[in-house]
Amino acid sequence: MKPQLPHIDPTPHPSLQDALLASQHDDVPVAGLAFTGQALEGAAAHRPEFSGCRFTDCSLASCRMQGASFQDCEFIHCDLSNFSVGESFFRRVLIRDSKLVGADLSLSSLQHVTLASCEARYLNLSQSRIRDMSFTGCRLDECAISQTALKGVVFDQCQLNRADFFETPLKGIDLSSCEIAGIQLSGKELVGCTVSPLQAIALAQLLGLLVKEDW
Repeated sequence: MKPQLPHIDPTPHPSLQDALLASQHDDVPVAGLAFTGQALEGAAAHRPEFSGCRFTDCSLASCRMQGASFQDCEFIHCDLSNFSVGESFFRRVLIRDSKLVGADLSLSSLQHVTLASCEARYLNLSQSRIRDMSFTGCRLDECAISQTALKGVVFDQCQLNRADFFETPLKGIDLSSCEIAGIQLSGKELVGCTVSPLQAIALAQLLGLLVKEDW
């Protein structure tokens, strides 16, 4: 299923920091607000909730928001490098033209999430539950997607070199348009996965098979 995109019409707000502090103080979500050019680098928040929000040209680099919730949100041209949001919930979220280098989304639930044209090397999605999610034109080299449940997930024109898929079943996943050099897995994960002929040869060698081409 194609991921559902957020349908939002947020109101501009001058300060992401003030909005987050107010929501934490009153124990209410940050809802229906648009933030542009805001920086919240290195900040920490306890299980914050964001609903119907848009972030444009914002930086949440190295922020710690364990157990956060993001519903119907958009991140456009944002820096989410080393963003620590493990054990969080994402639903109908669009992340486009953004950086997620080293971001930690492990042990999270992601439904109807779209990552498009993102720099996401070392992204950690391990032990997450991912459903109806699309990765398009993303650099995901050395990302961790181990022990993860995938359903309705699409990888289109992505770089997945040296990605870790250990103990993540790839049945129904099409990797044929992606770069997967040095992908890490035991072999059983590939049952039902679609790859290109050249990828099949490389994977066979990775699993210790000797491919004889002059037959």
